[in-house]
Amino acid sequence: MATRAFGTTPPARAAVGASVLAAGAGTAFAFAVGAVTGVAAGLAMPRGPVTTAQALALLLGCLAAGGFAGAAARSRWAVLLVPAVHLLAFEAVRYGASGPTVDLPRFDTAFGVLAFLVGRGVVRPARAGPAGRGLLAGRRRVPPPRR
Repeated sequence: MATRAFGTTPPARAAVGASVLAAGAGTAFAFAVGAVTGVAAGLAMPRGPVTTAQALALLLGCLAAGGFAGAAARSRWAVLLVPAVHLLAFEAVRYGASGPTVDLPRFDTAFGVLAFLVGRGVVRPARAGPAGRGLLAGRRRVPPPRR
């Protein structure tokens, strides 16, 4: 029976522990990327993208952030959760802003419904699409860790 030195772990256990730790750190980084980009977008444009340049900057920023997050997380769940964290951070930052597209939705008038659709209904899917695509591309770009 072979003995091992005190304080060492078998190689298989060490590899599993390292990969679990790396996955947790990557997922945390992916969520941090989503939160930071949501806060940055909320501070830069609290009423959403108003000009064409703002819309393109938001789409490209979400695509790049999704790529970084996908490379870090390497999980399909990140495709759903990182854009959700981004949107939650964006909504939390613009909480104090006032205007028809950022206030509480009012569905008693046609203008209230239109403001809701333009302010939230169009921007959210337009933002989540590039972020999800970037997450998938980043996930495929980085090879899985060796075990």
